[in-house]
Amino acid sequence: MLLPIDTKISSYVTDFSSSSLARAENIKIASRLLNGKVLLPGDEFSFNNCIGERTLGRGFKIASILTGNKVDSGIGGGICQLSSTLYNAL
Repeated sequence: MLLPIDTKISSYVTDFSSSSLARAENIKIASRLLNGKVLLPGDEFSFNNCIGERTLGRGFKIASILTGNKVDSGIGGGICQLSSTLYNAL
């Protein structure tokens, strides 16, 4: 049986308040997919496996993405900000 965690273990914050509604929605969708994920000692975590394929059918929106050093549009724009925030929190 797992005991509840009642202490903040870590945190990191990034701001997406100036993001488009589509980008913010992508971040919310992916955050919901991560919410409640528990890793036990020795477990491995794959952000991409947890989030899954970014498709319109799964609710992801077309938003700004970075391709190299240029801004483009793509399905799931904003997900990289979530993965970077998670990485820094860990």
